[in-house]
Amino acid sequence: MKKLLILLLGLLALAILGYFCAYKNHAPAIQEDIHSRASAALAAEGFDWAKLKVDGRDIILTGVAPTEAEKARAAEIAKVYGYRLVDNRITVAQAAAEPAAAPEPAPEPKISAPVPYRMKAERGRDGKVLLTGYVPDAEAHAQLVKLAEEKFGADNVIDQLEEAPGAPDGWSEAVVAGLTQLQELDEGVAEWTDHRLSVSGHVASESIKTRVTNQLTSALPSGFTASTNLTAPVAAKPPPLMTEKEKVSAVSCQEQFSTLLASSIINFRTASADISPDSYVLLDKLAEVATSCPTAEIRIEGHTDSRGSAAFNQDLSQRRAQAVVDYLISKGIDASRLSAVGFGEDAPIADNNTAEGRAINRRIEFTVKGI
Repeated sequence: MKKLLILLLGLLALAILGYFCAYKNHAPAIQEDIHSRASAALAAEGFDWAKLKVDGRDIILTGVAPTEAEKARAAEIAKVYGYRLVDNRITVAQAAAEPAAAPEPAPEPKISAPVPYRMKAERGRDGKVLLTGYVPDAEAHAQLVKLAEEKFGADNVIDQLEEAPGAPDGWSEAVVAGLTQLQELDEGVAEWTDHRLSVSGHVASESIKTRVTNQLTSALPSGFTASTNLTAPVAAKPPPLMTEKEKVSAVSCQEQFSTLLASSIINFRTASADISPDSYVLLDKLAEVATSCPTAEIRIEGHTDSRGSAAFNQDLSQRRAQAVVDYLISKGIDASRLSAVGFGEDAPIADNNTAEGRAINRRIEFTVKGI
């Protein structure tokens, strides 16, 4: 038994001696492996500032960390498999000095008087009035906007004015004069530039155009000048008077139209504006009569009976009159001499309560204008 115990102790001593011999032979390789893996781990996390050295299985860290937290984090990253301890000798950089207090913002400069001193009021067809440019002060600003709202309606005034000193003497009176005349325009612009006021746009008539021009000049304060550029619809020229010969010709045409239509009527398909073919002969004769008075203007009038709705009858009578006009044009009658008017059921010449009366009321009439 004693011999067995001695044998076991000998084997244990031999094993321990073998381990130390093996470790001594492999220690450099283990140390290099720990150094390699710890360095790679630090680099992967962006800790290039951390330097390390390995002594056996002990890791020594040096370098300058931005913060205490980064110093501690570097030690954790360096703890790779096989290490025994981490000796963290990293120093922390000194905290940056407190930033200097931001300078007080400079006061915003006051708006200086623009050159030239301008203001504009633009009135659109929708009635909206846009105010832009400058007014002398807050009081003048409020008064001007109030005046514009009284003239054009509070909902129609768009205020984009700015306040700036330096307006010429009489500015407020000139603005009142311009806004008053702008009210007369259907659409247009009043623009003040120093001592000049210009008004341009559209008015309803020549008489309004003349009135705006005269009143604008008289209403301006001393030292201001005015100019206008206004347009008005051109009045329609009255048709030229017929010569005696043309009048005789027109009267003759009217008599012939009436005679032809008294003896026959232009027929259409029921509830339609399609001309019945049996009426082409009558229409050709009417076209020949129209040719005989080449300067006369002829109105083709359509009429219906009272059956059906008034709206339908009005539309039907207009379409039938136009169908006759189109037929006459196809026969060479100048389209400018012809017009179509539908009267629907509004001008009966017989009793709509009888079939005979309704047949009479469904008719086309020719009227020569100007006689």
